[in-house]
Amino acid sequence: MSGGALEGDGRARISPFGGVEISNARLLFDLGAATRYAFLGEPLAGSLRADVVRLVLSKKGCVESQARLLTDVLAAPARRFKARAFDLAGSGGCDNGDFLVELSGKGEEGAAAVSIRISPSMAYLLTASAVPAREDVAAALQTLGFRNKDGELTIGAEGVIGSHRS
Repeated sequence: MSGGALEGDGRARISPFGGVEISNARLLFDLGAATRYAFLGEPLAGSLRADVVRLVLSKKGCVESQARLLTDVLAAPARRFKARAFDLAGSGGCDNGDFLVELSGKGEEGAAAVSIRISPSMAYLLTASAVPAREDVAAALQTLGFRNKDGELTIGAEGVIGSHRS
């Protein structure tokens, strides 16, 4: 695939019964193409790279997943806060039919973790936590809805992918 929001190569197989299997793939998604969604008060920006050994989806949800993920989604918000960004990395796996993404990272500006659970109905639940090193960044995150829980800032969101709500 090339020339669009999703670029990459690998093997894909589509079943006439609604299943999809992706293997030996390296994919790069332009997060800016997801124009309905925001992150830290701004439109999504950056990229998400997925190195997929194997991903099997059926109508009933996620069957099998072996994928490593890397994103620079923090770069644009970090510029806004005049901070140094760090990447978030982790895995994409299956959990009781849901696709579960767990990413984390740390740098001189602190640490962050994001978990995204996507059900077969495309409903999602996002939870994020941050431990910023700077007080001004912590204060700014709290104005965006993060709650302070014993020095760790947390936030959650839910919705349906593709709907007008986010």
